[in-house]
Amino acid sequence: MKAKIGSVEVEGTPQEISQLLWSMGIHDVSKLTATAPPREDKTFVSGDVAFRMLKRRPLSDPQRALFSHLRANHPNWTSAKDLQKVTKYNANQLAGLLGALGKRVGSTDGYVPGSAVLDYRWDYDDDCYYYRLPDEVKNAVVRAGL
Repeated sequence: MKAKIGSVEVEGTPQEISQLLWSMGIHDVSKLTATAPPREDKTFVSGDVAFRMLKRRPLSDPQRALFSHLRANHPNWTSAKDLQKVTKYNANQLAGLLGALGKRVGSTDGYVPGSAVLDYRWDYDDDCYYYRLPDEVKNAVVRAGL
């Protein structure tokens, strides 16, 4: 995790940063910003697996809306809050939809365990996840007509 204290950026575990702030006498953390470290182990499904995942069974309307919105916003990040509006789902329902996509891709021929269909990151300032399509998945979405 990274945190910005004034103009200085520090990196460490939440506990380490908390101890640093405490030792500096900083108890009001409302003006601090933090970002999740980039995932170094990002592995995404191939375009062929993504296409098979999208076409092997019909997608629900909310799933189609999710992929369509992410495609239209590519390569930019899209907040979970925006995806809730697009799918007309609340936070719990969106989590279920994303879990269903994980199960769907995990059951697709050629899937490599540990690979993801969506790129994601946590934003501490907005207190929500942000998502985007990896390039190969975006191409599969276009190929699938979504």
